Amino acid sequence: MVDSSVGGAGQREWIMGYFLYSQDKFVSFFKSRGFSEDSFYLFLFSELSTLEKRFSDYILLQENSSPDYKSKSNRLFLALSNGENCCVDSFNFTSPPLGTETRYLHGNASSRQVIFGVLERENAPEFEYRFTKPSRQCDLLSHGIGIPRKHDRYDRVVIYGRSLGNQDYDYFFPFFDQIGLARSEPPVLDFAFSVYDNNHEFAIRDLHRSSVTSLLRAYANSRKLGPGFVERLLGSGVLRFSEIPLTVLK
Repeated sequence: MVDSSVGGAGQREWIMGYFLYSQDKFVSFFKSRGFSEDSFYLFLFSELSTLEKRFSDYILLQENSSPDYKSKSNRLFLALSNGENCCVDSFNFTSPPLGTETRYLHGNASSRQVIFGVLERENAPEFEYRFTKPSRQCDLLSHGIGIPRKHDRYDRVVIYGRSLGNQDYDYFFPFFDQIGLARSEPPVLDFAFSVYDNNHEFAIRDLHRSSVTSLLRAYANSRKLGPGFVERLLGSGVLRFSEIPLTVLK
């Protein structure tokens, strides 16, 4: 939830989330007051755009109030990349200078072009698609942000800082296709992590492991790769887990 102190952004986000599951009630309410259905959707989209702009301002405020943010980001990047030439897909809204090609999947606050989008549902009405991630990412492309990467051959892929929940599957499944995870010689796939609370180390490691295996098993099922896909990745040395110590960020 966005901080509700920022121009009422929290309330707008709640309205958006509620609308997508109760649109008939909202449309009926607006129609009873003389608004057309199209004008209602335009109004709602303009409210979403306002929320995104105010969220950008909030993120920039937080970034600018943390003088060591950029240096910590670079230390983390060096730890993840091992100093090798690489490119980055970032889910973050901030854009610290990493000195490498970076694709911002949800936009970046510095350009005041960030997007919020819901997952696409099968057989969803056309108006709802306007608010989905793919549609919003098309908006980013129209502003020159998030241009698709042309090359698709990698020696090593490192994934860090994601929950790896099923809400991320719509990104990871096509990405695994792109890097050829199911082919005979896929790149090394390293799910890096950090133990951010020593008092709950076991729970953190266990949650990370189960999230990774659930993601990979779901991918295998969706692509009909048969049982034992995770075991094959482990046996071939493709699947790895690297721990990034928090001392990197101090």
